[in-house]
This record gives sequence, C-alpha cells and structure tokens, in this order.
Amino acid sequence: MFLNLARCALNVQGAFGIVHQVLVTPKSGPAFEAARKRLPARSAATHKLFAAEVDALKAGVGCPHVVQILDARSTPQYHEILMELLRGGTLDDEVVSWAA
Repeated sequence: MFLNLARCALNVQGAFGIVHQVLVTPKSGPAFEAARKRLPARSAATHKLFAAEVDALKAGVGCPHVVQILDARSTPQYHEILMELLRGGTLDDEVVSWAA
C-alpha cells in the first residue's frame, strides 16, 4: 500500500515520531489523503513501541472510536504506520481541551 505517497503540508512532531499528511495513489481506485507516522528505527525499544502501537491499532479495526490502520512497515531506517487522516488537532490537544 505504501506505493506512490506524496507528502503534503502537515508535519506534527509527536512523542515517538513525526506525522505527515500524505496523498496515497493506489494502483486501483481514487487517490486519498492519509496520515503517515514515521519513527526512527534506533533500537529494540523503539521497535517494541512500534509493534505495540501497531497491535493496538489492529485491535481497534472496525471500531468507530479508533483511528483505522491502513498499513505498517519497517525499514532499516524507519518504522512507519499509515492510518486514516483525522483532522482537528492531535490527541494531546483533545486531552488538554477536556481539562479546560
């Protein structure tokens, strides 16, 4: 699925990596926007965090209250998760707004 990604404007630094808004152009079907989270593949601990996040997202597939995972992969340089794009800020922004 990671074929033909064009990076768009959104670059958000999170606790574990950077999230880019990307345009996905599949081999068949229309292009669509998605979010790609990229973490540097620095250590076994980073890989463990990546694997845990992927497992959590996979557990939430089909749930309307969980961001949907589209794909995940690892290279020697990066761990990447492709997921649906949700607009309106970060999860941290949302949690902070609850306290206000």
